[in-house]
Amino acid sequence: HADLENFSGAVIGQDSLRVTLQSFLAELYAEIRSRPACERIKSEGDGFLIFSADSLWLFETAKKIGDHFDQFKLRNPSLLGCLRSVLNRGRVNCIEVVGTKEKDFDGDAIIECKRIDQPMKAYLREQKISGNQIWCVEAFKIDVENRSPHLRFAPLPPIQLDKNYESKSKLFQITVA
Repeated sequence: HADLENFSGAVIGQDSLRVTLQSFLAELYAEIRSRPACERIKSEGDGFLIFSADSLWLFETAKKIGDHFDQFKLRNPSLLGCLRSVLNRGRVNCIEVVGTKEKDFDGDAIIECKRIDQPMKAYLREQKISGNQIWCVEAFKIDVENRSPHLRFAPLPPIQLDKNYESKSKLFQITVA
């Protein structure tokens, strides 16, 4: 799950920025969707979900999206904030969308991922942490940690998830060293 901070606030009364940002997002989604590892990208207003069986690719994609947003912000002054990304790994149900060949997914791993976003936002604000952030749950860490010696996982304190969602997963910030 990825969410761009202050998307709505940045585009209010800024029609030119809104159109430019929507165009930028459409191009970004098309680029991600064209990758063989991408099972699906699903827009959710100012956030989106990307599905893939390849955890390392998901991390690389989250890094690239953050870089693309930073480049966008450099060329388009606005009140846009940082990009928050949460990566998860778990069993999901694949559902074929009726009347199309598109797949959709649902399941606890998706719900957990989405329930981390708002507490993540609050934690970053409370800790005065700025800049793009990529977090993951323990299942994701276990799946990807041995695939590159340059990945670093910093444990995060326990955080109450949104809507009192119960999760026993530990959270980590992922970086590249």
